[in-house]
Amino acid sequence: MQYNELDRRRELVANLRDMADFIENVEGVPLPDGITLSVYQGILPFENGMHYGMDTKEGAALLADRIGSFNKAYTDNLITFRKTFGEHASIHWMMYREKVCERVQVGTVRKAAEPEKVIPAVPEHDEPIYEWNCGSVKALLPQPGSIEMPIEGEYLPQSPEPLQLAPSTGVGVITTEEGDDIPF
Repeated sequence: MQYNELDRRRELVANLRDMADFIENVEGVPLPDGITLSVYQGILPFENGMHYGMDTKEGAALLADRIGSFNKAYTDNLITFRKTFGEHASIHWMMYREKVCERVQVGTVRKAAEPEKVIPAVPEHDEPIYEWNCGSVKALLPQPGSIEMPIEGEYLPQSPEPLQLAPSTGVGVITTEEGDDIPF
């Protein structure tokens, strides 16, 4: 059975109310430290029945515009918009940086020569340094009537591949306020 967006929204809200009732009324059960809802794929309705995937620049901009104030976090591979509801609840929308941002070389770092080993020696050399330039969030917002390529057919694959997370060198967070227009 396929659900439309309204059915899915109502079912999710009912499930969350059931969870809240359980947490509120069942004593003697350890409480969760917090609740995080994660969104790995998402479709955003735009105009005239057209949609953007949230893992596009335009989709990420629409999402940022619609959720208001939020935190941005990033790893080597992902950018996450985090909307918090008090101290213990949040929703995370996760997108691959390679689909939403532009990888830009910003310099090089000198690598020291390595002595010869069983494998061939690596001479001193320059390696590129990259950053992600995603531009201004507001500048990415599609303008009404500007849609060139609608997403057609099924919005989500029937058998999505699980999201593979690569090891990260760290996480950074940028806090935004409603209406901020900062690069991400």
